Amino acid sequence: MVTSLLMIPLHAIPFAGMAIAAWFKALGTARYLHQPYFKAKGMTPEQIATFIEERKWDYRCTSFGFAAALAERLPIVGLIFSISNRIGAAMWAHDLEKRQHYVAAVKAGLAPGVEHKLKAT
Repeated sequence: MVTSLLMIPLHAIPFAGMAIAAWFKALGTARYLHQPYFKAKGMTPEQIATFIEERKWDYRCTSFGFAAALAERLPIVGLIFSISNRIGAAMWAHDLEKRQHYVAAVKAGLAPGVEHKLKAT
């Protein structure tokens, strides 16, 4: 509520205001869109906060959060983007899971392309 009130003056600036407001809402939008992912993994609020903090720039600026928040702010087509943003969040969650499983496999020495060290018995 407070952030919405603070964003009102930004709407007076035609295009830059929309981008600035999207930047401020990016983290919240990304967190909201990844709620099903966090729920499926059974993450606690502390784990969610740590997860987001580790990927803050992906959520806020460089890719997902800013683009999702900006797309949803567009008049009329924002409704369509709200659906595609959920699909994009699911696809990114899948990529995060693939990366997590690959790193675990590398650490265990089971990943393809990683030399296996056999102990001589």
